[in-house]
Amino acid sequence: TLTWGNVSGISRADRRVVIKPSGVEYESMALDDMVVLDMEGRVIYGRLRPSSDTPAHLELYRAFPAIGSIVHMHSQYATMFAQACREIPIERFAGLDPLATPGVVVAGHAPFVWGKNCADAIRNGFILEKIAELALGTLQLNPGASPLPAHIQNKHYQRKHGPDAYYGQKR
Repeated sequence: TLTWGNVSGISRADRRVVIKPSGVEYESMALDDMVVLDMEGRVIYGRLRPSSDTPAHLELYRAFPAIGSIVHMHSQYATMFAQACREIPIERFAGLDPLATPGVVVAGHAPFVWGKNCADAIRNGFILEKIAELALGTLQLNPGASPLPAHIQNKHYQRKHGPDAYYGQKR
């Protein structure tokens, strides 16, 4: 919505991050508007101020070396959970592969999602939003709904992403 949210990408080899400038509408942005930073947040290239969420982007890049891009958004349903300081009932990413759990809902703010590249991060944003919408509907229909047992959650995950995955087509 308007200028809400931002996108960044990283060149690990160059230790540089490219991020959307703060408050600039996407429709009017040009390539020269993007801001290039070092990993300490110092501007290397760009005439505009980087996103106000730059520190969070840099922290995620430092914490998770597999991440290639981050999207911060204020999508409707995921932001409702964030603003209500409620977790979406999905597993947390502490101790997990960050590409297997590519997002976090920041309490009192909005979600951040990531991926191997920008397209992957944006796709994960759409997935998080759909999960939040489904979770909200579930909680509205049954406020006392409890999470699925861990073995069922694992089965759902492993059937699609595990070493013996059987969901979808063979590659």
